[in-house]
Amino acid sequence: MGKKYLAIMASHRRNKFTEKYLDKYINELLEDGHEVEKINLVDYDIGFCKACGYCGKKYGECCIDDDMQVLYEKLRKYRNFIFASPVYFNTVSSRAKIFIDRCQMLYECKYNYKKPWAESCEKGEGIIISVAGACEYDNQFSGSEIILDAFFKNLDVEIKEHVKICKTDFE
Repeated sequence: MGKKYLAIMASHRRNKFTEKYLDKYINELLEDGHEVEKINLVDYDIGFCKACGYCGKKYGECCIDDDMQVLYEKLRKYRNFIFASPVYFNTVSSRAKIFIDRCQMLYECKYNYKKPWAESCEKGEGIIISVAGACEYDNQFSGSEIILDAFFKNLDVEIKEHVKICKTDFE
């Protein structure tokens, strides 16, 4: 029996390079007998984190009533993740960063309350797909990996693979 993955698409644009590479990766997983649910962050209304501290006072709650509530539940039920984002200034897209910032609640659950958000204690695996338009250069993908490693740690997920794609501006 295969693994179940939540694939998070964090580009501002539909059907462009990041989504194309994510779909290719998903199709390979499906062919290998895994299950994948894909979400596109562009389909969700996610407000900015207010840094108000509410999630530090109420386990598993955020005071902002928006579509992030639906995404929290998805993050709770999955153990394996694929996170695909274009690379802007050596890190994830602003859409990805807003989503990740709203996961401060997950941090509070794990480190403040000592009760992780995930339904299962099983260690999960994370796959990063970073897509850059420029030619490859030193540290081009380091920001994405640092921020997604921090995000995944809140879910007890280890990075298994970082797929790095560059030069899409030339395709």
